[in-house]
Amino acid sequence: MIYTSSIFLLIHIHVLYGDLTSYIDFASYGTDFIPANKIELRGTHLSVASAFDCALLCHQDPQCRTFVFDLSICQLYEGSSNTGSIIVTNSSSRMVGAINYSKINVAAAYNQSCNHCYPDRYLVCRNNTCQCPLDTFYDNEGNCMNQLFVDSTLSCENDNWCEQDMNLTCQCGKCQCPVGTFWMNKTCVPQFYAGKYCNTSDQCRNDLNLVCSRKNKTCIPMTIVKMPVMTGTLPSKFSYVDMSFNSTGEEWWRGFDSDITTKWNRYGGFNVLDYILVTFNDTYLLNSLQLTVGGDATHDPKTIGIYIDENGTCLAQSFSFPAISNGSFTFSVSIFNTTMKPLATKQVLISIERWSIFQTWLYELTFFGGLY
Repeated sequence: MIYTSSIFLLIHIHVLYGDLTSYIDFASYGTDFIPANKIELRGTHLSVASAFDCALLCHQDPQCRTFVFDLSICQLYEGSSNTGSIIVTNSSSRMVGAINYSKINVAAAYNQSCNHCYPDRYLVCRNNTCQCPLDTFYDNEGNCMNQLFVDSTLSCENDNWCEQDMNLTCQCGKCQCPVGTFWMNKTCVPQFYAGKYCNTSDQCRNDLNLVCSRKNKTCIPMTIVKMPVMTGTLPSKFSYVDMSFNSTGEEWWRGFDSDITTKWNRYGGFNVLDYILVTFNDTYLLNSLQLTVGGDATHDPKTIGIYIDENGTCLAQSFSFPAISNGSFTFSVSIFNTTMKPLATKQVLISIERWSIFQTWLYELTFFGGLY
């Protein structure tokens, strides 16, 4: 959308640091604003004399970024014009205006004492420091941005980056609905119990091990099966770790086929974690894993971490194992805790913490889960 006009608002109050200016862009008449989510409507004002007065109302509300004026009606939205949509409408008297944030940078005052930002339109005083307005987050680059929804294309760094009015949390760089709910029609709705119709498994109560049947499209208890490993590789960012060789070449994943022992750090002397990225034959809802060790209390894994991203930033769960010194031993099945964060994935990055600086031997590691 190309804006057709702009106005500049300045309230003359002498402050040392505060910024009470607004640059406001207007779209042409015959336009309307569709926010990214309906909860972004701040309010509707009646008997507003002009578009300028509507712009002033938005300017005076730190949470307002976009407004719509139609005759005497003024609607204020906290959503930015670039996160929602500006569309053509049949009403020739309706027009959209938006505060232009491209010239605004709050880095100098953000997180400083409140005398650096009061009064200020773009920061508010909270807990005695200058903070972004409610329902926005600081992006570490001088901007207060609208909190993100589940369908946002942007990544999150922590929960405050996600829409708090919906209780969204940041999981593995994406804003997610609370456990027991899923994203539909721009909101989080309860997941379905067994027997209910579904299209995808995320619509079923994954925390209760329910998945969507691929055959009859109903939520069913998942059948727990051994998850076949198709490939195993070492991501390039972890290539500082030494590897073992055998008759078939460099081996990073053959420990999963029950035939060949996989070894890391074969020369010893490296006190670092070992990694392997494995890909399964399909997408599964993780249920458990089972480890078999050589049992010499020196070369066995001490702790195994399971990540569901290849960069090792999204930890699903870690499992610790006692030292075994009397020969080959298979531990009992270790169950993933899915009550807080059900884990659906087609690949996992495994980190292995060693007992000593000597090489690590992985005899067998088996994953169990249900088709997702």
